[in-house]
Amino acid sequence: MSLNIKRLRRLADVILPRVHYTKFNMGFYHDGTCGCALGWAGLDPVFRRQGLKTLPAATRAVVQFNGNPFSQSAAAEFFGLTENEAEDLFLPWSYDVPGRISSRHVRDKIYALIKAN
Repeated sequence: MSLNIKRLRRLADVILPRVHYTKFNMGFYHDGTCGCALGWAGLDPVFRRQGLKTLPAATRAVVQFNGNPFSQSAAAEFFGLTENEAEDLFLPWSYDVPGRISSRHVRDKIYALIKAN
């Protein structure tokens, strides 16, 4: 699988900068929606047309791609990541930062991943 740099750049340069910091949260689900980087990606109209979708549920949101209901696997497939890269990018416990994880932290990881590839 090859890293989809175009999609990762859209997430880092277009989607995440538009999310108000009070609406971004890598740590929990709220009102059946997701405030994390992957959740916002699945709400983007361009990504939705390409098949990535955030689907609200009663207790948590699920991000799907090609019918794959497991968010990290869907992220890996959509962005051309390995499972480990998807977990490192989209799971909150992979961030060793003081306080709240910001969209800037996620953007920095995306840029580092692109640079490494």
